[in-house]
Amino acid sequence: MKIKSLLLHFLLFTTTISAQQSALDYCSIYNVTRESQSMDSINQLLEKDDISQHEKAELLSMRAYVNLGLTKKRRKEKTGNQTQLLPAIYKDLTNAIDWSENEYERIKHTWRRHFMMEDFEKFYTDENSDVQLLKSHGYKEMKSGIGISAKYKYDGESWLGAELSLLSAYFPSYSIKDSDGSVIHKDRYSTSFSALIFGYVQNVQSQDLSDLNFSLLRIEAPLYIDLIQFGLIDTSEKNYWYYRPELGIGYSFLHLSVGYNLFFNKDEEAELSNSIFNFRIKHTF
Repeated sequence: MKIKSLLLHFLLFTTTISAQQSALDYCSIYNVTRESQSMDSINQLLEKDDISQHEKAELLSMRAYVNLGLTKKRRKEKTGNQTQLLPAIYKDLTNAIDWSENEYERIKHTWRRHFMMEDFEKFYTDENSDVQLLKSHGYKEMKSGIGISAKYKYDGESWLGAELSLLSAYFPSYSIKDSDGSVIHKDRYSTSFSALIFGYVQNVQSQDLSDLNFSLLRIEAPLYIDLIQFGLIDTSEKNYWYYRPELGIGYSFLHLSVGYNLFFNKDEEAELSNSIFNFRIKHTF
């Protein structure tokens, strides 16, 4: 599920920090390796007698990343042996952990192994132990499943109800730190998504007013965007069908949005409120 560019930025960020402890220019080594499509520069450095444990661990991680890019390219293009390099990738990442000089380095390289190998469960035999270690230092896993939201709507009057999301995913924010509090990796913003959403709210002032809605897909955090929402407002006399886009912000399980009712029958626009304010509290099971 990880985007290749984000993985690259992550690796370059952490190796930039590591460069403060090393004479090696990791960014230049990576660029040469990528442009030449050859591991020679990394392999030659790994064979040097005066290389430190820290430098060896960084180079092993870099070699694993380059091979991972080649593996994902083969999978995307459906060419070559798509799993041939995975044992070597896993071995390099494991050796990088073994060559770590301190707790900070071990946690960092464990995070890299998890980040790179989580899509390859067959080859990732240490996944459970890695996740437990990372969790003990602040890592939080993605939650996915069914989502249930309590909802408050205000359009001049108050409405209360709930929504059911058949597909829901939540990526919490977290910070991985060592025992001394040094930050190893940080995801600053939580993200949340839902699909196939069914909602119902009841007017507090009048039992004759209810609102039923359906949304195909929406982003909930850090920005709230729902552009595929339809529904009807049911009164004792008639039904008002509408299309309702919503925009807002979200943080963790809290979502605030503003929506606008576009009624299918233009004559109905003067009968009900168009602008609405929404507040939701969501939990993913």
